[in-house]
Amino acid sequence: MRIIVAEYPKSGGSWLCNLLGELVQLPPRDIYVDDTNHAPHLAMHPWYKNENTFSLPPSCVIKSHEKPGSGLHDFEHATVHLVRDGRDVTVSKYYFEKEFCVLNGFNDRFDIPFNVFLTKTALEWVEYLDSWRGKQQAVCSYEELIEDPVTTLNNLGHRLGFDFSRDAIELALEKHSKSNMRASLSFFKGEFVRKGIIGDWKNIFDDTSKYIFKKHAGNALIELGYEKDLTW
Repeated sequence: MRIIVAEYPKSGGSWLCNLLGELVQLPPRDIYVDDTNHAPHLAMHPWYKNENTFSLPPSCVIKSHEKPGSGLHDFEHATVHLVRDGRDVTVSKYYFEKEFCVLNGFNDRFDIPFNVFLTKTALEWVEYLDSWRGKQQAVCSYEELIEDPVTTLNNLGHRLGFDFSRDAIELALEKHSKSNMRASLSFFKGEFVRKGIIGDWKNIFDDTSKYIFKKHAGNALIELGYEKDLTW
């Protein structure tokens, strides 16, 4: 069995792949990694360490940023669509690209002003959400995983055809805590796992940021239940 966790980047996909992989006893993998496409550092990544191949095994939990119908998803699989407040997504993605990706040589430089980056990311986030609208999928939010992980993972398991015990869920949560994820990725420079908190956007957004996000993605926030209206 293959399970795809589809997310717009920086929505918590690595964490959910770790949790689901632990619960269904399948290895986590990345849709963009195979034997012809991988960087040297991946040999130290906990998903690939001591593995003989980087290709997808017949059964695994796969992180993907692809939209429905992607050729990279051209195999039998179940899908989980993981969503997160686009404002927190933007902040996480901005600092990931500005700090982590530069420190580790994935980007040579990053000098995009935050509000310029915000416009691009808000538009992409809405487009990604719209692409999954009406598709057959299990859906959960990052915020639900943070606020009530046991119930959220139990419900997600039922959608996927599994019955996870509370003990198993709590063990998975303990093993794959944010602090343990940070430690397992310590071979990177900087932090792949940043704050991971809800509402960090409030520390970053100015009035212009709020205007931009409301203009391009405000309705999506309301539709997903993150806001009741545009007065935030």
